Amino acid sequence: MQESTARYRQATSPKPTYTDPKGVERRIDAADKQVQVLRREVTPEKYATRSDRGERVFGPTYRNPPPATYSDPFGPWFYLWLFDRCTAGERANWAYHHRSQIDSARWADMVRRDAELEARVKQLEAGQTPRDPAYVPPPLKDNPDLMYKDEYVSAVWNPQSAQGSSGTQTAYRPAEQAHRSEGFPWGAVLLCLVLLAAVCALFWWWIAKQMLKSRQNRPSAGKDKAKPGGYNPLAAKCGAFVAVDELDFRGKNFRVVEIRQCDHQIGGKHYAMVDYVLQADQQVARLRVVPSGEQWRAMLLSLYDDLAYDEGLHNVVRDDTLKFVVDDAEAGLHEEYWRVEDVRGSYKANVTVLQGDDPNAAPAVSRVEVEYWDYWRDTEVDGVKVTQYLYVEMNTETGWFQIWRGMETEPERILVT
Repeated sequence: MQESTARYRQATSPKPTYTDPKGVERRIDAADKQVQVLRREVTPEKYATRSDRGERVFGPTYRNPPPATYSDPFGPWFYLWLFDRCTAGERANWAYHHRSQIDSARWADMVRRDAELEARVKQLEAGQTPRDPAYVPPPLKDNPDLMYKDEYVSAVWNPQSAQGSSGTQTAYRPAEQAHRSEGFPWGAVLLCLVLLAAVCALFWWWIAKQMLKSRQNRPSAGKDKAKPGGYNPLAAKCGAFVAVDELDFRGKNFRVVEIRQCDHQIGGKHYAMVDYVLQADQQVARLRVVPSGEQWRAMLLSLYDDLAYDEGLHNVVRDDTLKFVVDDAEAGLHEEYWRVEDVRGSYKANVTVLQGDDPNAAPAVSRVEVEYWDYWRDTEVDGVKVTQYLYVEMNTETGWFQIWRGMETEPERILVT
């Protein structure tokens, strides 16, 4: 666990240095405000679109920046933009806040281009305005990374190239991007499908509403029995026994060894779910329960892999193809999964962990934060088409990975004693 933590922090912290275009190695201070702003604002998804955003913001005329190179972190496209698109006031403000970082050769060129720049900067200095090392001109407030060179942003954000396997017998990799189709007007087709789906959804919503009215007084097998102290729809305790009437689980006495109550904030809204960690002899599983209206849905997950932080695996889940491929040559296994609902990015959850083996005793309580990515695929089990889910979960303190895989089950098949 300590080794995983060390590897995780090394891979996800700013690099200590970067090399400027002149070949000079420059130090990066992780405590620097501009470094902290970049690491906070530049998500994996945003980093992947850096080139496209640069062309959109700066325009196609900046594809071939001037050959002049300076020993500071600021990019050539941004420098052209600073004189072409910014007002004299915005340019002076930027120069004032970043004066200590600007290469002397660049400063000489700036003064040559704008004869009044030096006087404006001195006026700001006379006003003793506090300098902000992370200052960004207002037009770039949503794209602060575009102010800097590629080498600097790469070192600050410290992305790792996904290559090799996870260090186990199983290799995890993203999709091959070369197979993406281009040129066909998928946008127009998608718009038509969305409009058609909206009409159908309204119709079925009305049907469902009428059916719900007729069933309001009927009891449900998955009725929520949540109790104070966190989401716990099964009202289970650590040490309780659970029977599951499903293949590979049937006839086994599983004991609840851990209850993991997860709280999310997604789009400003609160979501909860709970994992009951079950154990029978050497078999470990999770019974994941999520709210669904006044009822709940259940999923049986088996532990597929358990490993220390791995840069390759981390980059697979951050890949923008939204695809996750499992290859296990020894087992002859090849599986392809896709992000649930094509969601980009990860989910983060604060988890309250309850542990114990005596239902009559108070459980031990601890808290962790996890980041996870969810995937799905259609497959067949005994000739029946089913949806299989795969979750890649990472502890945000240690970088430890766990991969869980499984399918939904009916609430009626679960018995807690």
